Amino acid sequence: MLSGADPPYVACVSEYVRRQVESAFAGFPKDRNRVVFNGVGIEPLPLDSADRERETIRRRLNVVERTSVVLFAAHNFKLKGLAKLIEALAELPGSDWVLAVVGHGKAGRYRRLADRLRVRGRIEFLGQVEDTRSFYYGADVLAHPTWYDPCSRVVLEALVCGLPVVTTRFNGAAEVIEAGRNGMVVDSPRDAAALAAAIAQCLRPEVRAGCRAGAGAMAKRLSMARHARELKKLYEDVLAEKMSGSG
Repeated sequence: MLSGADPPYVACVSEYVRRQVESAFAGFPKDRNRVVFNGVGIEPLPLDSADRERETIRRRLNVVERTSVVLFAAHNFKLKGLAKLIEALAELPGSDWVLAVVGHGKAGRYRRLADRLRVRGRIEFLGQVEDTRSFYYGADVLAHPTWYDPCSRVVLEALVCGLPVVTTRFNGAAEVIEAGRNGMVVDSPRDAAALAAAIAQCLRPEVRAGCRAGAGAMAKRLSMARHARELKKLYEDVLAEKMSGSG
């Protein structure tokens, strides 16, 4: 379809995806390669509700407030970088943390890795949960060291809920992360040391507070309503072209 003489329009969920289309299909018309950035339907909770959710999750994890909770939420543990995340957390010297793993991926090899690194007691494999949003408030940072993601909605949801994010440059959602303000972007999911440093940076109280303060603005920027408006505009452009007889 994309290599033909009259290719369709492509709605890319990130600039990252747009560049991939451009690279894979030389000469593809730039005006048909559009970014309609991904959106999410989640809304940030009021402050009192957010605090209650945080208390509930931390009681479930049996941790005190001074313990940092790192959240990993995915079903494909291998693609999303769980192994390197466990290695990275094992490198955090003297830190008080737990890793909450949410998702129905196969956990056996990751439990064995945690055993070898002597951090098994700090990792909770929670399986699939009904409401991931609660964990965005219970955690202190979302770690998503993915090997590939067109534009992770988990990352966008976390940011809307005021949770700092660490991810990689192989994720279109990295485009809305401002280093040191609402998260960090690492160059490679292979680099456990860089991942550990990025997590440590995002666990700083000022980063957490700044991200939480910007949640409302992020909710508007990443809303499904905005996504739908931009997608509707693309449909209108396609229709106008068809009506004019030029496509």
